[in-house]
Amino acid sequence: MLYNRHALIESGGFSFWRGLPANHAGEDVVAQWQVMERFGGAGILPSGAVHLESPTTVTDRRVEAYDVVLGAKD
Repeated sequence: MLYNRHALIESGGFSFWRGLPANHAGEDVVAQWQVMERFGGAGILPSGAVHLESPTTVTDRRVEAYDVVLGAKD
């Protein structure tokens, strides 16, 4: 993910990081959604899609950062 630094900072950046539990996943999604909510955005994935195509070292994905930071979405 590439960010306009100004947009990322104006949207809160990764200031939420210290409030996440150690076993979280998806902090990149929180930052992306916060930037898009404030400034809009465009991409090649459909709205609401989140990447998981690349291999990851995060094997425990029970705690999603967006649920902690943004609240669970029903």
